[in-house]
Amino acid sequence: VLMCQGFISFTFYFAGKSDINSGIIASIFSSSAIFSPILFFFIHKQKLTLYDVAGCFAIVSSVLVIGILGGSGDDSESASSDLLISIGLALGAGFGISLISLFAQWAIVSAKYNPGQIFYDGNFLYGCLMLYLYITE
Repeated sequence: VLMCQGFISFTFYFAGKSDINSGIIASIFSSSAIFSPILFFFIHKQKLTLYDVAGCFAIVSSVLVIGILGGSGDDSESASSDLLISIGLALGAGFGISLISLFAQWAIVSAKYNPGQIFYDGNFLYGCLMLYLYITE
């Protein structure tokens, strides 16, 4: 959870530096809908249906259209590198969200862990980290 929250925070930091619309970058987080079926296929041998493949295709094509139509006019070298960093972090966050869903599935089904407790524990740890970073800033 902490890794994913960190990726999301830094994604928006670099998106702001590259002067691109944050909504475009946020749409890349939907890549978790691509990563999750792939992870579950390889780990749990779950098969993809035609609806799964069509949904993944629709998400990827929608994100591409949003990215193409909403591009920034700033072509400077630093803005370009910040944009690439932001896109990489957004993809990392999408993968992190997929890993969280994989962990949650294991914790709830195999370890019989309370889903609410997973939520509370993860957010408590994230809050402690953000409080520490705020105080030391």
